Amino acid sequence: MTLPLDTAPGPSPDAETIRELLRQAQAELDNGNLYQAAAKGYRSASAAIQAVGEKRGIILRADWEMRRYLFVLMDELSDNTLCGDYVMSLHAFYYFYCDRYESRQVQHSLDAGARLIDRLIPLLTAGPPIPC
Repeated sequence: MTLPLDTAPGPSPDAETIRELLRQAQAELDNGNLYQAAAKGYRSASAAIQAVGEKRGIILRADWEMRRYLFVLMDELSDNTLCGDYVMSLHAFYYFYCDRYESRQVQHSLDAGARLIDRLIPLLTAGPPIPC
């Protein structure tokens, strides 16, 4: 299926843009805007996964695709915490209103997203694309 140009997904952000999204999330939290903090925190974590996939020629758009790809990365990096950190970041955003998140809970989700990003960024900045 071919998408019209105005709906086709663009390239994933680079490492600096991903880190900037995380900084913005922390600033939103510091300013008391918990929902925006959770949203930007999740966006930074998902952008890191998408960027790694894109570097390897894999387009990841849906949440389930990113989670499935994280299992590949967990094996590759011998790091069983990747999926848990991603899900914690996702949960704070998706279920923000249902679970009535408070500041400390959003902070935990931002910390989880930061751990994930710290482990994935080296895959973006090291050498040429790696075929999957």
